Amino acid sequence: MASLQNSGILVVDKPAGITSHRVLERMKRLARRSKLGHGGTLDPFATGVLPVFVQRATRLVQFFLHGDKEYEGRIRFGWATDTHDLDGAPLGPAQPCGAGPADLEAWVQEFRGRIRQRPPAFSAVKWQGESLHVHARRGRPVEAREREVEVHRLEVGGDARLANSRRVGGKPALFVMVVGETARAANWGLGSY
Repeated sequence: MASLQNSGILVVDKPAGITSHRVLERMKRLARRSKLGHGGTLDPFATGVLPVFVQRATRLVQFFLHGDKEYEGRIRFGWATDTHDLDGAPLGPAQPCGAGPADLEAWVQEFRGRIRQRPPAFSAVKWQGESLHVHARRGRPVEAREREVEVHRLEVGGDARLANSRRVGGKPALFVMVVGETARAANWGLGSY
């Protein structure tokens, strides 16, 4: 890891089960005090590209965080958890979804373009120096302020009655679990991951 003494951007394929912060901690230990930063937080269960900025390249993080990003998530209709993701406890048995492909296509229209969205209580968004999910797991969930999100693309795919893939491209990050929660409000149920 001696090469980390140079500046640059490393592309890390983050596995499930580890936080973005933990990836950085491990890399810092291997690099022995290298200055590192990452280009966006992924949930612990999420997998994907985590750009890691090394040494002088850490100055570029601020520009990267506000760029377009693309996510792929899955909303499982007819099923819900207390955290709106795979880590939560089921809120009840799975139920059939009453929505068909045309219903879902009309529904996702509401999430295209500029929308306002409130980050979920179980997210990595910071409040008073700690992630919202830390407060929520202590039994003191915080209601974060809404933020404007611009969604360039949101598509319905897969079997519309079971699990639907969502391709999301936008800035800042769109919380797929919040998109899924609106389906539950429509009595379709959900789980998102």
